[in-house]
Amino acid sequence: MLPNSKGYQLLVDYPISAKPDKKSRTITIYPDILVLKDKLIVGIVDVKIDLGYARVDFMERYTEKIELLQNVNSVSFYMNVGKPNKSKVEFNTRDQLDYAAVIISGENSHGRIDKVKSHTDCFVLMAGAHPNNSNVSSNEVDKFIEKIAEDETGWKNLNDYIEAHYR
Repeated sequence: MLPNSKGYQLLVDYPISAKPDKKSRTITIYPDILVLKDKLIVGIVDVKIDLGYARVDFMERYTEKIELLQNVNSVSFYMNVGKPNKSKVEFNTRDQLDYAAVIISGENSHGRIDKVKSHTDCFVLMAGAHPNNSNVSSNEVDKFIEKIAEDETGWKNLNDYIEAHYR
């Protein structure tokens, strides 16, 4: 857990589980970043390098799970407290969770970015570049990095989102 000075905590890459009702199966969701405040889940951030291998319906499936999370009383995860011990930690959820998607590269998206944006706040950090671009030779790396840094729009919009939602 990574705390900050405003009382928020970030859980990075912790699967969380919840049981929507007594008749339903337990659902598990794998958020990349879970935002907590005062034992309350207030936000989820999903991070993707690109959308190349994402299922066509991944946003619909993920959005359904987030909507289910908003209707449960308790969500849990297991925290390692030393090998082989794990401790179950429980949190409550806010009625309306903030959910955002961060896509590192706009390349290799197969037109899916607009679909993601139709479901949630979406921030593309490098619209015209990909960090795994193998076509960049060693003497072109500086130009490639400059190209990435030219467009700060995604970074600024993400910063504005964080400032607006987690003050």
